[in-house]
Amino acid sequence: MNVWFEWEGPEYDQDYYDAVMASTRHLKELVAQEQGRYLDDMPVYNNYAAHDTPLENIYGDNLPALREFAKKYDPKRVMTLAGGFKFQ
Repeated sequence: MNVWFEWEGPEYDQDYYDAVMASTRHLKELVAQEQGRYLDDMPVYNNYAAHDTPLENIYGDNLPALREFAKKYDPKRVMTLAGGFKFQ
């Protein structure tokens, strides 16, 4: 599910973030679950996940292995400079 809002100016960021989250919650709880199209333990697609989505909800059981991989191959955390969800 992808919910899209656009606005101008950072002074509206929180208002629109709240609106996106309310819309997502409504679609998930009142539409998708009623139609049997959504389960609470379904993974969240990271490109559409809200910034405060817990990593466990995106990567599931793979999270510990991804964290170890990041420690081994990116000890200086260069990839965290690109933004996004961080394993370390």
